[in-house]
Amino acid sequence: MYANDGWKYEASEELLETKLTEGIRFIGHLDKRVYTKKDGRRWIVDHKTHKVLPTEDQRFHDYQILLYVWAYNRENSEKPVDGIIWDYLRTKAPAIPEQLKNGQLSQRKDMDTDHMTYVRELRRLQLDPFPYETFLTELKKRSERKFYMRVSLPSPSVQMTKSVVSDFIATTRRMFADTHFPRTMTRDCSWCEYYRLCTSELRGLDAKYIEKTEFEQKEIQDETSEED
Repeated sequence: MYANDGWKYEASEELLETKLTEGIRFIGHLDKRVYTKKDGRRWIVDHKTHKVLPTEDQRFHDYQILLYVWAYNRENSEKPVDGIIWDYLRTKAPAIPEQLKNGQLSQRKDMDTDHMTYVRELRRLQLDPFPYETFLTELKKRSERKFYMRVSLPSPSVQMTKSVVSDFIATTRRMFADTHFPRTMTRDCSWCEYYRLCTSELRGLDAKYIEKTEFEQKEIQDETSEED
């Protein structure tokens, strides 16, 4: 789909660091950083996989990528990024079109497939594509928004960036100073690498043992030191 997208890939899994306040640093990794030759812009690319591709409202609340843009431009003012590109891929594979009793392929409007899969099946069955041209045109339009999608967004406004960064710094200061953190347990907790540690504390089990056997404490490097 994107073999000839005109992207120049400048970095992959790029480490990003910037100082927030004394003793607190922002650290992240960019999925990709690209330069689009067509418009001469530089972008941070965030790869996402979903069962159902997100809506515009859901993207609006993705503050993590906003922080990435802010942090990157803060450290790279000579070559700033112009915005964000979400690179979406649906996790559910397109369905194989159903072959009817008369040997033709179904053209159901609610078929959960994409253009490429349908064309491949036509070729496999050696069917004439001409009777399917109208359906294939509509299917191609639907495919681009249903199974894979790239959405670009220019850098957020100064005011929005200021608000999100201020909230983020306030939260990190609280985390830095507080000794107890209230839990907000959701079904997503099972993804977290600290799940066993957190639930053992919640149940009153020996969390120190899990911390000792399953985790390593990372030493924070001095700002003047260099990585090996």
